[in-house]
Amino acid sequence: MTDSIEHLGGMRWELLACLVLAWVIVFSVLRKGLHASGKVVWFTALFPCFMLAVLLIRAVTLKGAGNGLKALFATDWEGLARPRTWIDGATQIFFGYSIGVGTLPALGSYNRFHHNCYR
Repeated sequence: MTDSIEHLGGMRWELLACLVLAWVIVFSVLRKGLHASGKVVWFTALFPCFMLAVLLIRAVTLKGAGNGLKALFATDWEGLARPRTWIDGATQIFFGYSIGVGTLPALGSYNRFHHNCYR
């Protein structure tokens, strides 16, 4: 942490190393082609689910987790009447939609070149 926004701080070398490692893995997978990446797809699909389960178990076993869960599921009925709540919800939907649209060209790249996608 720095004193102000004008002082950005030093270089985080461990983050740079992690970024370089991630790009080396992506390059090595894509070098063989997208169709040969079946095992990588299995790992990248299942590993985040496994990690989320581990983090959920860890979070539930922490001290005060019951209070946090109670606060999470307690409904603020007055908050539902405020327009700002609905504006924030719509903003999150649009952000999620913009991220999801990026997968369509990636999935479309598996089609044949002359595939009639409109039909």
